[in-house]
Amino acid sequence: MCAGALGAMELAASYLAADASRGSALVTTADRYADPGFDRWRGDVRGIVYGDGGAAAVLGRTGFARLLAVSTVVDTGLEGMYRGGEEFAAAPGRPVDVRARRAAFAAGRADRPAGSGGRSVGERTAAGLADAVGGTLEEAGLKLDDIDRFVFPNVGLHVLRTRYAEPLGLDVERTAWDWGRRTGHVGAADQLTGLTHLVETGRAAPGDRVLLAGIGAGFAWSCAVVEIIGRPSWTA
Repeated sequence: MCAGALGAMELAASYLAADASRGSALVTTADRYADPGFDRWRGDVRGIVYGDGGAAAVLGRTGFARLLAVSTVVDTGLEGMYRGGEEFAAAPGRPVDVRARRAAFAAGRADRPAGSGGRSVGERTAAGLADAVGGTLEEAGLKLDDIDRFVFPNVGLHVLRTRYAEPLGLDVERTAWDWGRRTGHVGAADQLTGLTHLVETGRAAPGDRVLLAGIGAGFAWSCAVVEIIGRPSWTA
């Protein structure tokens, strides 16, 4: 879901690394949140408004940025949080209500299943993000202070601060919040569009390192670190 673009980057990077004769791979993502299937304003938890859009990226042997590391962390015990008590069906036949599904999950005390160590959903999601970020930085041979910019899902300012920036000890000014506040949460496109915005505005210049983080229902956290090595041809 919303970590799909970064998950696809991980798959594409593995595909290219496995065979030097493979020149490039294309990653694309697009979402449209429309009534009556989904209420972009109230369909999810408070602090998240959905926007329509798409993004694409080419992974190849050369480019304006170098992918230093990418990895994924999963906690399948949280899978039911975005499914609730509904049975699987070919089509939902009714609007998707994420708030109701999360409430049903919590009401069933499924937020503390066996093997969770008694941790709440909030604690487990915070741990998943920390593990994904920490593992990716370790793979890249970097520390958090080595990162110049951060791109998180496009959520409201309160959610960005409390769920992402503050747990990692970051200032919101180091994120792409100025972009995300205007687009809303564009599904799996947030990280690619956020990186593009930073590069096009010059806030991520050659020599800078950018950390991209995505969270997808399932439950998965995907994270990537890229280093800007040049200015792309489409920027002035």
